[in-house]
Amino acid sequence: MKTLPPLKPTDYLFEKFADKGNSKPEIFAWAARDIMARVAGIDTIEVQARDKAVYKAFITGKTDTLQFSGKTFTAAPMPSMIPCLRKKKKSPEAPEAKSDKAELRPKLE
Repeated sequence: MKTLPPLKPTDYLFEKFADKGNSKPEIFAWAARDIMARVAGIDTIEVQARDKAVYKAFITGKTDTLQFSGKTFTAAPMPSMIPCLRKKKKSPEAPEAKSDKAELRPKLE
């Protein structure tokens, strides 16, 4: 793992790479992404937001196929590993527990 120094936005950065975005935050994001990709030795790809949602559904196990750039990827469906996305089992309440709750509520007339 490599540690990089903090990337500070400068006027030179925004002038030199003005063609990489419409605003300063876009240019800065492009520069940070480009540096991280070069240091890690990986390629960057441009993906639409709708493709990211499809990818997320595939990675989290909601779908078992993914089609991207003419290729089809498949994986066996899996239960969600994220606790907040798991379906919770409903347990039936005992009849007497329901009546106790009803008595504790004030009656509105």
